[in-house]
Amino acid sequence: MKIQKIAILCFLICSILFLNSACNKKNNEVVSGNQEEQTEQKTENKNTEESIKDRTQTKAPSTKAQDILNKLIDKNSATVVLLYAEYCPACRDFKPTFKNVLAKETQIKSVSLNVDEVSNKDLIKELDLKAIPTTMFFKKDGVFVEQITGSLTENEFKNEIEKIKN
Repeated sequence: MKIQKIAILCFLICSILFLNSACNKKNNEVVSGNQEEQTEQKTENKNTEESIKDRTQTKAPSTKAQDILNKLIDKNSATVVLLYAEYCPACRDFKPTFKNVLAKETQIKSVSLNVDEVSNKDLIKELDLKAIPTTMFFKKDGVFVEQITGSLTENEFKNEIEKIKN
C-alpha cells in the first residue's frame, strides 16, 4: 500500500514537472526581431539557471547510500547517475537526452537506475528521493557534486557535465 502511494505521488510530481516544462517552453518562444531574440535568450538563460538552482541539492548522500553508489560509480572517471521510472513522462522525455549526450562523452560513465526495480529499493530508500527524474553528478574518485531533480534540456545537461569533467 505504501509503495502504491509513493508511486502515485511520484507520478503526480512528474506530471506537474512535465506540464510546467511544456508551459515554460511555450511562454519562452521568441516573438520576432534580432534584438528581441537576444533579450529573450538572456531572460531564458537566467530563468533556466534559477530553475536549476531551485532543483539542485548539494548535500551528499547518506553514508549507507554512498556505500551502495560506490558499487556503481567508476572511481577512474566522472559518473552521472539517472534515477527514473518507466511510467514517468518527464523521465521518458529526459532519458534520450541523457543517453545521447553521454554517448559523446568518453570521459564520463553513466548509470541508469529504475526506481521501481526491487534491486534498487535500498538505495532509493536511503536517498530519500523527492521526485524523479533525479540526476546525480560525481567527479572522478566518486566525489559527489550535486543532484538535480527534474528533466534537463540538452544544454543544461551539457553545462552540468562540464562541472564534473575536471
